[in-house]
Amino acid sequence: MDCLKDYIGIQGCGAPVPLAPPGETLSDVFSGLYINQLPGVSLKSIEKLADEEQQNYLGVWADIQRRALLKFGIAFKARIFAGHSLNDKTVLNCLACSNKELFSVALWYLLGTELMIERTSTDRLNRYTTIDLQKAEKLKADFYTEYQTAFDDAVNSIDVAGSDCIPDDECLPCNGSHIDFVEACL
Repeated sequence: MDCLKDYIGIQGCGAPVPLAPPGETLSDVFSGLYINQLPGVSLKSIEKLADEEQQNYLGVWADIQRRALLKFGIAFKARIFAGHSLNDKTVLNCLACSNKELFSVALWYLLGTELMIERTSTDRLNRYTTIDLQKAEKLKADFYTEYQTAFDDAVNSIDVAGSDCIPDDECLPCNGSHIDFVEACL
């Protein structure tokens, strides 16, 4: 799900500026949301988490995105597979990427959750990792709750059967345990 990488940005000096490739608009590659727009998240707090390997806030942000996107991909696959016997990676990526605007808020909060995990797990000692530790734990829980709600809403908004990701001549099998729509195959 590479299409979601950098879909949520980070504001700061030296941060990558979203640019649209030829033939796409900025909204195709960037949600307009920044991680440091979340409550309790500042560029300074992210910078203070950087260890020797991460070097600065951009290294921290890269690690957070990597972990969050892996978790997002697993959760997305599980939810889609729960309603449909669909396990084709190409189709799953297509569904996520063609509906990424639906996932912007969920991804924003999942990245916030990962950031708070980073903050509460780091061995760096500073105000953000000691004095503000309880605040980080609360934000982690709050962000995760917001993520779950936004993720559920986004997944439930996808019309899998009507998607361009599923070939017109292909019958989409459904698991008996959870059916979100009725489909007839001729």
